[in-house]
Amino acid sequence: MTFQEDITSIRRALAAAEQGIASLSAGPVDRRLLHRLEVDLHRVREDLEDVSNSHPVGAGGRPADYEPIPVPERNLGADYDPESDDEGVAGLRRIGDMSIESGTRAPRPTRG
Repeated sequence: MTFQEDITSIRRALAAAEQGIASLSAGPVDRRLLHRLEVDLHRVREDLEDVSNSHPVGAGGRPADYEPIPVPERNLGADYDPESDDEGVAGLRRIGDMSIESGTRAPRPTRG
């Protein structure tokens, strides 16, 4: 099947599901559950429209116009601290816990 044939087949199945839900509403069914099914069906229809209007897909399941963004290698030199936060907001250390001049941790005070 082609892509468009698959989309058409799914649309037919959704129409059949919609008819089934309408048939259920005539019987003794929990209206809340029936409404959830209708909402889910509507969401699937919207998602199917998004898929059918999406860009062509290239190799690896990516859009054909996909361009990777180069990311430089991490600096793992002597000044690298794996516990630091990339955003600079690690925040769990108190200022007094770090010796600014040497870059080493000062001993933690003992509780007593």
